[in-house]
Amino acid sequence: MSKRRLKPWVQWLLTFLGMSLLIAAISKNYDEQSCQKVVVRFFPKIQDGTFLTEEDIRELLNRKGGIFLLGEKYKNLSLKQLEEQVKSNPYVEACNIYRDLAGNLFVEVHMVEPIARFYNPVGKDYYWSIEGKIIPFNSRYTPRVPVITREGEEQPPQAEKYENDAQLLALMQFIHTHPFWQACISQVHIDKKQDVWLYPQIGGQAIHVGNIKDISNIFAKLKILYDTILPIQGWYRYRKVDIRFERQIICE
Repeated sequence: MSKRRLKPWVQWLLTFLGMSLLIAAISKNYDEQSCQKVVVRFFPKIQDGTFLTEEDIRELLNRKGGIFLLGEKYKNLSLKQLEEQVKSNPYVEACNIYRDLAGNLFVEVHMVEPIARFYNPVGKDYYWSIEGKIIPFNSRYTPRVPVITREGEEQPPQAEKYENDAQLLALMQFIHTHPFWQACISQVHIDKKQDVWLYPQIGGQAIHVGNIKDISNIFAKLKILYDTILPIQGWYRYRKVDIRFERQIICE
C-alpha cells in the first residue's frame, strides 16, 4: 500500500509554520535574557596609556537612570541609548555596542586620536584630535604629541571656520601620519605675523617655515636638511634654518 505524499505547498506551509514558531520561541527567550557580562574593548589598542579606563566606561554605561547592567534584562535596555551615553564623553570618538546569544554585552570604544597639544597661557592646556576636535586636558594620560604655541591667541582653533587653522590642522595631520616627523618635531610655534616655526627634538634649530600652504614642499626641504646637510655639517652647528624661500635652505 503506497503512502500518500503531501502536496508541495502543504509541505512548504508546515515548514514555514514550524520555523515561525521556532523563531518566536527564540525571540522570546532572547528578550527575556539578562546581561551576563560586559566586555569593553578599546580601539586603537592601548599601548602607552589612555584617557579612559574600562571602569570609566562601565560608569558611563550604568549612569543613565541608575540602571546596573549586570543582571538586567535586555528588554529593559536600549543599546542605542547606551552607545549615546558612552559617546557623550569627550574622549570617545565612536562607540558600537552589541550582544551575543550567551547574554554577553560587547562595548567597542573608539578613542579620539590626539595629534597635538595646545599650550594655553591663561588656563589648562588642551589637545587637538586628528579630526580637528578639541580634547580637554587629562592629568591621567599625557600623549606624546607636538606642542603648539601661539602668540597673541588664546581661543581654541576652529579649522572648519578659519583658513589658517585649517592649514595648521593639515600640517599636524601630516606630521602625525609620518612616523619620522612625528618623532622629530617637538614644537610648532605661530608668531604674531602668523609665520610658523618648527622646533625638532634633536639639533635645537629654530626652523622658520613661514606659511604652510605647500606642506609637501616644506617637508621635501626638511628631508634635504636631515638627509644631506646636518649629517655632514653637524647636528648642532646651526641655530636657525630658514626654508621660506623658493629652492633655498638658509642655515645660520
